[in-house]
Amino acid sequence: MAVADGGSGPAGLAAAQQLTRVGHTVVVYERDDLAGELRRRHDALVLATGTTAWRELPVPGRESRGMHQAMEYLPYANRACHDPEADRLGTAPAADKEDGLIGQLGLGLDERGVLRRDSGFATGAPGVYAAGDAARGQSLIVWAIAEGRAAAAAVDRCLTGATRLPAPITADARPMRA
Repeated sequence: MAVADGGSGPAGLAAAQQLTRVGHTVVVYERDDLAGELRRRHDALVLATGTTAWRELPVPGRESRGMHQAMEYLPYANRACHDPEADRLGTAPAADKEDGLIGQLGLGLDERGVLRRDSGFATGAPGVYAAGDAARGQSLIVWAIAEGRAAAAAVDRCLTGATRLPAPITADARPMRA
């Protein structure tokens, strides 16, 4: 079975690795490379596009010249790898709710502005799953990896009727409080 994985961050790569382990063909796309035809060419789609928003850290020197948030820097660094002419800092566009992939797939957002999904990582669109920051909101890398692995198990179960993959958490799991 062919699975499109929208996101090359921790959740997306964890999902891709797990799905490949059980024999699925996985193609990993960057957020900006996702297209409307994507869903039609694959049996399932895992949306793990991460977040485009960042939290400001009130640390001394944050406003100093040359200091950038990772969310500002990474899109520039990625473009610089592909385009040696890149000479200015830019940011990746946020997923457009109406004209972008979210609108094309008819996906919903919850009150926090993240992808709506059920406890098994499935969105409202058949064969479309959401994991990591795209559905949880900003969180720690360990949560993204766990979500990617669990979403992979859900996809495998949907495509084959069963799974041998671990599902370390459910989509509605929350951190323990002291």
